Amino acid sequence: MNEWINQFLFLFFFRGETKIEERRAGEDGLDDGNYSTPTRTPEDFVKNMRRLNIYRAAVEGNWEEAVKIFEADPDAKTMRVNGMRMTPLLVAANCGKSEFVVKLVEKVLEPDDLDMIDQLGRNALHHVALACDVRAAEAMVRKNRDLVERPEVYGYTPLFYAARWRLQSKGRAVLDYLYSQTPWAAIEDPETQSEKTRNLVVAITTSGAHGLNSVKITSKEIKMVMEEEKKHKDAMKLVEFICERLKTKSDAQIMDYFIPQNFPAVLNVATRSGIVELVETCLKNFPDLIWYSSDYDKKKLLIHVAVKHRQEKIFNCITTLTGQNAGAYANTVDEHYNNILHLAALLAPIPRLHSVPGPAFQMQRELQWFQAVEKIVYRDEIVARNKDHKTPQELFYEKHENLMKDAKEWIKDTSNSCMVVAALVATVAFASMITVPGGLDNGTGKPVLSNKGVFIIFSVSNAFSMISSAVALLMFLSLQTSRFTADDFLELLPKNLLQGLLALFIAVATMMLAFGTAIGIALQSRVSWAYIPITVVACFPAIIFTKLQLPLLYQTLGIARDSKGLLPK
Repeated sequence: MNEWINQFLFLFFFRGETKIEERRAGEDGLDDGNYSTPTRTPEDFVKNMRRLNIYRAAVEGNWEEAVKIFEADPDAKTMRVNGMRMTPLLVAANCGKSEFVVKLVEKVLEPDDLDMIDQLGRNALHHVALACDVRAAEAMVRKNRDLVERPEVYGYTPLFYAARWRLQSKGRAVLDYLYSQTPWAAIEDPETQSEKTRNLVVAITTSGAHGLNSVKITSKEIKMVMEEEKKHKDAMKLVEFICERLKTKSDAQIMDYFIPQNFPAVLNVATRSGIVELVETCLKNFPDLIWYSSDYDKKKLLIHVAVKHRQEKIFNCITTLTGQNAGAYANTVDEHYNNILHLAALLAPIPRLHSVPGPAFQMQRELQWFQAVEKIVYRDEIVARNKDHKTPQELFYEKHENLMKDAKEWIKDTSNSCMVVAALVATVAFASMITVPGGLDNGTGKPVLSNKGVFIIFSVSNAFSMISSAVALLMFLSLQTSRFTADDFLELLPKNLLQGLLALFIAVATMMLAFGTAIGIALQSRVSWAYIPITVVACFPAIIFTKLQLPLLYQTLGIARDSKGLLPK
């Protein structure tokens, strides 16, 4: 059947293309004496069909079909089979056909055959790195160890491919393997790197509890790579290694390494991304880096970047290094005559702003930043005007006008909703105090069950619920009647909201405890077994309330705690 199909395709393509060429010749007015159609032999067609078949076999991982083709044409093993100039090995590696690749490498190909590259200069090891195929990578490295050091047209090695572009869902095994096989000599020295890739050596790590979790790569891509997995400790070990290596260089080489021409300064990018460990490690080894800026970053010092992007840990690190000279260090302006306090007056970047829950606490955080920077600048900087003739304070109110409106509405809506709940809890608690479970003694007027332990639990929890709900009502009422000035958002409003939420949480929890004990008192003489399930069910509202409100409470407490660490030491 396949032979008949191939014969039909041959007759169709071979004769059809000949007729097309003859028709074009007639349309162009070319006579038979001046024009000859291209000669297409049956051998050409067979070769094209073989190319198609080997391509299909590589894509599908059909080893039996590939063996037949190789036996018929030994040159097919290195044949270019598509427009990307890929060989069967490259195609199979790209498609993740591990078994096909291993057999092809071990049984058919020579070591030099593995050096063949596609149109982008990628060898087969680049492709298996993308496919996360450890078995195929091991077979290739055993056959030709030089593959691990072969870069493609952009200068990236298979190790970089595994670190930067592999699918996270496929795991890190191929990354660990290529790391173990790549010699340290493969890391380019800054002096010998091209302009494109000489700027820094960077590490990228992924989660995993086994083996070495660090990777060495030379590239200007420190920013992009570290942004992906910046928190891993092993990456910092490599940064420390690079810093130790750079200490042997001259000052000019170090500056050129950290502040390359036509690119943003490395530490500035790390600061914008919040890579605290990287900045701290580099500043520990090269403290003078805080005094240098690049033309690419419009002469902004590191502290300006930290303030603009609200990186408090880096800000504190820099102010600790400068000590009493922080004011002199920060006493520079940009092209719009904005000093560092003007930068603090700008609205924080959206990701940093939204890292704080609620507009009210966002406004509080912005005010804390403004005050923290205000403490380190000279007095004349506080009233200095920029190119638009605005002081830092005027600029702050202008840029935060919408945030203040949102914060005011959020405070009012939140407190109003919580007031309804607090009033409901207070009503239930007050009613429970009047209708005592078990009734009153007609002679003495005392509760019949006053000597029971469960009644004491009911009374205490009900009293706590009543008092806490009343406190919550007062806190939320004070929020409703507030002036909502900027100074109020700094401390008064967030504190009252926090106290109100805590009081409301206690009120709801103690109300449900009182309800459970009251049910137990009512049923203990008749259906004693029902006490436990009813009490458990009674806890559901408290659990739901806790689940919904506790994250806000936790984050609010965290904001209050973190704000103390914002001020420079």
